[in-house]
Amino acid sequence: MVLVETKKLRIRDIAKILSAQSEEPCCLFGDAAVRIGICTHEEIQEALEYQQKNCPHVLDLAMEDERVDQKVLMQALRRYLRHAERLIDRMTDALVVV
Repeated sequence: MVLVETKKLRIRDIAKILSAQSEEPCCLFGDAAVRIGICTHEEIQEALEYQQKNCPHVLDLAMEDERVDQKVLMQALRRYLRHAERLIDRMTDALVVV
């Protein structure tokens, strides 16, 4: 984790953030860290930019790993995307247009 490696986040901070995130499951890790005052918005943005430029995506790693059954991976990804679509639909329905 980028923020741990740069010493901006300690392991006990992760536990606090995950606890806060568990109370609000749709809240992103970085948003929870900012909300409870462990990180600034700027620190999260910097970490995300670094991660996007320098760290392989977990799907890339899984697809390149010959131990991973590609059919099973695609089935799991399909289920995840359907779940994400349902969440987006619920959030869209909850929006109030002013």
